[in-house]
Amino acid sequence: MFMKSFRFIIIFSLITICVSAQYSSRNNDAKLDADYYLMMQEYDRAIRLYQNILKSEPDNADIKYKIGICYLNTESEKKTAIQYLEEAVEKVSEKYNPGSFKEMNAPIDAYFFLGSAYRVDNQLDKAVKAYQSYKELLNPRDEYNNLLIDQYIRSCHNALGMQQNPVSLLATNVGGPVNNESSNANPVVSGDGQSLAYTSPGSRQGYDIFYTTLTNGVWGEPGNITSQLGGSSKMFNTSSLSYDGKTLYLVARDPFDSDIYYSTYNRNRWARAEKMDKPVNGKSNETHVSITADGQTLFFTSDRKGGEGDLDIYKSTLNKKGKWSKPVNLGPEINTLFNEDTPFISPDGKTLFFSSEGHEGMGGSDIFRIDLSDPAAKPVNLGYPINTTDNNYFYFPLEDGNSGYYAMRNEDSYGSYDIYLIDILPSPVSDIMLTQSDVIEEAETTTIQNAIPEEPELLVQQETDVLTEYLVTEEFIPEEPALSAQEETLPSKETAASELPDSHSETPAVETGYTFEPKAYTIQMMALKKPVDLTYFRDIPDVSVTYGEDQWYRYTWGITLNIGQAETLKNELSEKGYGDAFIIKKDVVPNYTVQVMAVPGPVVDMSNFKNLAAVTVTKGDDIFCRYSTGEYETLEEARAALEIIRQLGYSDAFVRKLKSPF
Repeated sequence: MFMKSFRFIIIFSLITICVSAQYSSRNNDAKLDADYYLMMQEYDRAIRLYQNILKSEPDNADIKYKIGICYLNTESEKKTAIQYLEEAVEKVSEKYNPGSFKEMNAPIDAYFFLGSAYRVDNQLDKAVKAYQSYKELLNPRDEYNNLLIDQYIRSCHNALGMQQNPVSLLATNVGGPVNNESSNANPVVSGDGQSLAYTSPGSRQGYDIFYTTLTNGVWGEPGNITSQLGGSSKMFNTSSLSYDGKTLYLVARDPFDSDIYYSTYNRNRWARAEKMDKPVNGKSNETHVSITADGQTLFFTSDRKGGEGDLDIYKSTLNKKGKWSKPVNLGPEINTLFNEDTPFISPDGKTLFFSSEGHEGMGGSDIFRIDLSDPAAKPVNLGYPINTTDNNYFYFPLEDGNSGYYAMRNEDSYGSYDIYLIDILPSPVSDIMLTQSDVIEEAETTTIQNAIPEEPELLVQQETDVLTEYLVTEEFIPEEPALSAQEETLPSKETAASELPDSHSETPAVETGYTFEPKAYTIQMMALKKPVDLTYFRDIPDVSVTYGEDQWYRYTWGITLNIGQAETLKNELSEKGYGDAFIIKKDVVPNYTVQVMAVPGPVVDMSNFKNLAAVTVTKGDDIFCRYSTGEYETLEEARAALEIIRQLGYSDAFVRKLKSPF
């Protein structure tokens, strides 16, 4: 994440070096340059210079200490900091002289940074010991740092308990072309969800700002708008986007004087960013801003005088003259002696999300939420794994904040940090996986065969080398028309609304119908009102999801012609934790389908296919999601359906042969 993360403990020492340096040796110039890059948070440059210095001064604990700080502030090499800081603390001196190029010892702060390196690496016992060693060397009259180290020790103790009680979370990678091998972070989105801006490392130095829009549920190729913003001379980071998507707020990063800027969008171009006037910006550091949906209230962070501690969160409102009012500190319930940062107000204006170093967390900074409509409310930690033992910032809330955009590193990340769409669930995932197993042991289905496209004279395209998904487009049809007994076991809408999140507030409809002799079988794992990406099923390959006319997403696995094999598949899923999985009977052997499109990235909102009765998504070994409709036993049936689909506007649709059922 692109935030200031090392403490001002070190900055003032480096200032002293720059001012007091008066000795001459072959490494003096390199030390001065390296210290400058460290001070300016250009860690990669600083590391290269320090490493060269260390070759000729291999016992210099001061250089090892500074290398450790640099690595601790990288995105992917934090663990490397440990070895340098472990060696640095072997030569700690309370008489450390930051103004001497001849200094070969490390300051006592080395223990603080070693503790933080251990904490980030989840070596919590070692972290506590290092922090305690630092505390023992601190001056008892240094109240701030004594309180700070106590806070960090508490965080280590909190971390284990929070990791053992994770929140239920669905994280969907927004995919390419937004995410790539680079780090992508600080995502901000317009109120309609159609515009996205974010920050990535620059090709040379600093950061680049990218902007993209959503078309048919797919993010377009992002454009680098840094030059439009005038960012070539500024270290801009995205900070917020107005609800209408027309004003982009940025922060020009500077270790000593960060300021808030804004740019407006007009005629398909972003204007050169302008610095916000007083009283928002001042002589202090202003590091982040968020604006309410109506554009009338700003929440921003500043370390100006008169606050509760370091960075505090302030509020300013727009007066009748169109000027921002004198900022008001949000007070000690939110602001602490330490840093608060990256505040975001939810679209309804009721909930504030922010990061804090001072409340009860598990890392350096954790993300919290507080209900501003309740005067008695306290900040609530968003929990693990949103928060980790590292520093966590920048949760961009949607709607009530139970979903949002967030940059994180995960198993399916394209590079370092990727942008994800987060859904925070109020109960374990298994509790909201809506299935029919308690009602119908084996639901019968018919194939939806209306409104499906085909390719007239094109060859049937086979993708068995990359596609093993099997398509399911079923309606639930019970074996018995009479459902009086079964209806009693189905949760009512009122019950569902009280027990499940809004997006899962209704159960799939159970319809009466006829019985038939099944030709094939598949296994339904769950049904959801709000979809998850197929990468969620990491331990189960080849899962398919079908979106039906009832607006439910049904997740299925496998296809077989044998009921015994179907039972085996069902038992396999039960052993993997899907105890509510059940067998779906099919009246067609799915040999062919009609593919309507293929796009890279995660599953998009399938409600876009409003003129198709049902759409199924499969994901192969490549990055593409393939959207198809219908199941057909014969090529002739598939081609007939294709003609209809093309008439509905899917001109690129074609018939695809499916892998034969096993």
